[in-house]
Amino acid sequence: MKKLTLKNGLRILLDPDKNAKTASICMTVGVGSRMESPEQAGISHFVEHMLYSGTTSRSRSDINDQISAMSASYNGETSKEYTRYYFQVLENQQEAAADLLFDMLLHPAFDPKETAVERGIICSELDMRDGGQSPVGYLMDNIWPKSQLVASTGGVRETVSKITPDTLRAFMAKYYVPERMVFSACGKLNEGLLLRKIKNQFGKLPNTKNPISAEPAPCKRFIQKIPQLSDKLALGLCFPTFGSRDERYYALDILEHIISSSPSGRLFARIREELGLVYSIRSGKVSFLNEGIFAIEMVVDADNEITALLEIGAILYDIKTNGVTQKEFQRAKHQLTDTLTMDLDNNLYCAIANGEDELLYNGALGHAEKLKKYNSVTLQEVNRLAAELIDFTQTSLVAAGSSPCDSDFYKSILDELEVLNKEKK
Repeated sequence: MKKLTLKNGLRILLDPDKNAKTASICMTVGVGSRMESPEQAGISHFVEHMLYSGTTSRSRSDINDQISAMSASYNGETSKEYTRYYFQVLENQQEAAADLLFDMLLHPAFDPKETAVERGIICSELDMRDGGQSPVGYLMDNIWPKSQLVASTGGVRETVSKITPDTLRAFMAKYYVPERMVFSACGKLNEGLLLRKIKNQFGKLPNTKNPISAEPAPCKRFIQKIPQLSDKLALGLCFPTFGSRDERYYALDILEHIISSSPSGRLFARIREELGLVYSIRSGKVSFLNEGIFAIEMVVDADNEITALLEIGAILYDIKTNGVTQKEFQRAKHQLTDTLTMDLDNNLYCAIANGEDELLYNGALGHAEKLKKYNSVTLQEVNRLAAELIDFTQTSLVAAGSSPCDSDFYKSILDELEVLNKEKK
């Protein structure tokens, strides 16, 4: 991978593959719902929509026609801490794709009529999202109460309805700045052409001394029962972890894989396959700049939920006190590094991942460098991390569905898990 930083701070990542037939380009911008004020909730997402609605030289239909002519795979995505735009095209279309992407980013029209159209579309999206949140998603919207991390990326009707072309322009001028931007490209690349175009079009933008940053958000324990009309219970619990730039990220990845990320993960093997207590169980980690969570989610009959929770407690406490085995450790490493290698076949995924890694993590790494990071993690580091993170007195929980239990009961179960497992020890 080739890295270049322009004088104004814009970063360029080129990861060529001469055997590919396609090229993928992506611009990742360090702004999302976390950076918004409560009064402007949803504006990052609104900007993303508007960049596809027309530029000063292209109408909405012009943009759509060009995307169709390129047979492009494309999208825009808004998250808590970044917004990105990407295209994947045949290698002979990469110049046209770059021209379109750069025009959208540098010369958006923000036409009042198009703004009204997008406002209506976004409000419809918000209506469709109501009531469809997973337990872990609900947790993430409540465990950082003093931060905009709890805000929906789409905003709410009240704030979206007040966003105007002028507020969109002002927001973009503040945050779509070179020191917050990463251009990443993978596949069959015309490197000279891409470098020339991005230098010519973005090189003169001023550095505004506004790099991506966020105030740390204290995590508050949150336990709640959400009544839903279902004969099944969806239950999510999470432990607070650390931010995306923490060097323990790779050890956490291995630990999470051992706990439940694969068919051989302890939770899946015991609770789903051996005991048949749940319909599904999975784990995952979420990392932001300064904070993160390790989460577990399961779908279970209400009759089995307490037994399943106790089993989760016993398994996690065993890992906390006795650690994971050498066999589990090596298998998880092998699976993760194999997945990294298989991902190389998807240059769109690589372009997206490289941009996000450069912006939010400790910089984008080439394939060999990532393998080295995973292989350098020791069994002792993974077990030390498990002992530190697994603490049921800090665990948050949300249960959605039919259950006779209430929030206070769930809290007592989590507190008892810590006591019971210490007694076992």
